[in-house]
Amino acid sequence: MEAAFHQLSELAYRLDPKNPDAVSNYSNSFNMKGDYEQRIKYAKDALDLNPSQPRSNTQYGMAICNEGRFSEAEQFLLRAIELDPIQQSSYDGFFPFLYMAMNDSKQAMKWSNILYDRSQHSRYNGFRAAISVHLDKLEDAKIYLRKFKAERPEIKSIEDYAGVAPELIQVKDYLMEGLTNIWDMA
Repeated sequence: MEAAFHQLSELAYRLDPKNPDAVSNYSNSFNMKGDYEQRIKYAKDALDLNPSQPRSNTQYGMAICNEGRFSEAEQFLLRAIELDPIQQSSYDGFFPFLYMAMNDSKQAMKWSNILYDRSQHSRYNGFRAAISVHLDKLEDAKIYLRKFKAERPEIKSIEDYAGVAPELIQVKDYLMEGLTNIWDMA
C-alpha cells in the first residue's frame, strides 16, 4: 500500500505541482519511505504554495519533527487549528507524539486522553501507561498497561511493543523508557 501511495502521490504531484494538497501528499509519501529530507522539502513547498492552508501547516509541522524541531512544529500545528478550528480533530491527532517528544508529559497525557475519548483505540492506553510513569503515577500506569495488554494480547513482551511503537525516535524512546519500568508489573 505504501508503494502505491507513493506512486499515486507522485502522479498527482506531476499533474499539478502547484496544488498544495498534491504536494503535501507527495511529502507524506516520503515520510513512509523514511526519506525525511524529501519529506521536509515537499512539505515546505506545500506550505510556500499556500501558507494559509491548514493541512500544509500540519504536514510541515509534522515533517520538521524528524529534525527535532518540536517547538517550531507545535506552532505550525496550532496555526492549522487557528486557520480551521472546525476541523481541529483533523489536525490535533499528532499532539500526543509531539508532546512525548518534547518530554511534556502533562500535555501528552491531556491529548492522549482527548484522543482516547474520541476513538477508544488501544494505542492510547499504551501511551497513557508510559506517560503515567513519567508523571510518577505508577498505579495509574499499571491500570492503563493492563488495559492495553487486554486489548492487544498479541503484544506479549516489551520487545513486541517496540515493534509497534511510533517510529519518531524521541517518542519511541519516551514510551520504551516508561513501559520498560512497569511491563512485568501489569
